[in-house]
Amino acid sequence: MTTEALLDATAPCAQHFTWQEAWTLAVLHPSVATFETLVADPAASRRRAFKWVLAGLVAGAVLGGTVESDLQLGGLASAACLAATALLLAPLAFLVAFIQAAIPNWIARMSGGRGELDNLLYAFSAFTVPLTMLLAGVAAASTALEAAIPALGGILPVITSVGFAAAGSLAAVYEIALAVIAVRAVHGIGWGGAVLALAPAAAAAALTLAFNALLSMEEVLGLIAM
Repeated sequence: MTTEALLDATAPCAQHFTWQEAWTLAVLHPSVATFETLVADPAASRRRAFKWVLAGLVAGAVLGGTVESDLQLGGLASAACLAATALLLAPLAFLVAFIQAAIPNWIARMSGGRGELDNLLYAFSAFTVPLTMLLAGVAAASTALEAAIPALGGILPVITSVGFAAAGSLAAVYEIALAVIAVRAVHGIGWGGAVLALAPAAAAAALTLAFNALLSMEEVLGLIAM
């Protein structure tokens, strides 16, 4: 389905999107109009956003646990245990998602924004959840690839480690960019105000990326030295 078909301008307030449609629009077709239409969905709510967060948490845990166990007899059991753990960690995940939206929402309101926190939380979840699931899939694929081609020895782990670090960095930068668009759409403020609202998140992301880069470098040097 094309973007034009999903974003029917004739009835922007009456459109309802499935999970897949909402995620596809937010990640692949981001724009101010896209996020305005998404938050106008009658189903848009904090409850639905938290459902997405929970789904992403469980899916990532199951995928990682299954691949990590190489799909052996204990693989499904391991995945089930990780899924149960994910459910237990759900309140923490909800809190993190809430804070990630609350801080830029407060800054945007201070800058003259008129949007609601629940709408921004929903808009953020529409892209953070699928991108997180995508990274979990990349990590699982890397693990499976290393197990499937043991002949490459220490070379493949170096490649996959660097590749995953690069994918994570790109995803983090893209998330910040999407968040800026979402803030502008939800609060109706200019680009400068939207960027300002995401300044703390961008700073935190930069520190996290720098830390992860150091860890990846240490891991790569360790693999090379083996």
